Amino acid sequence: MSHRPPADAQHLLILGTAVHTALLTLLMGMAALREQAEFWRNTGGWPIGLRDFVGAAFYPCLVLEVALLLAFSAVLAGRALDHGPRARATAASLGILWTLCLVIVGIVTANNLDNLFAGRPLHWHPG
Repeated sequence: MSHRPPADAQHLLILGTAVHTALLTLLMGMAALREQAEFWRNTGGWPIGLRDFVGAAFYPCLVLEVALLLAFSAVLAGRALDHGPRARATAASLGILWTLCLVIVGIVTANNLDNLFAGRPLHWHPG
């Protein structure tokens, strides 16, 4: 007879995956905005407050999300030891979340490499 995890483990997976997906989607939108010259020049119709928020909050939010995602992954890995269908769902959820996180890091890295090769400072944005 296999060990069945408590029902709260399933709720943890669903709620945690939804929260992390929302945060990563927000961060992906912020990363995309950071790469648009129009966003920084006020020619794209973006509110100045949004520009200030993205400029100030992106990296702290990214660091916080990565830390929270690491903790969430550790908790789920500890609960996924039954090797059943829930373990596969956990692995799939974590795979998707970490892929989203790596896409965000890739966007930022590509911009910084572009700046470096063009002789501009890292994290430079036209303004």
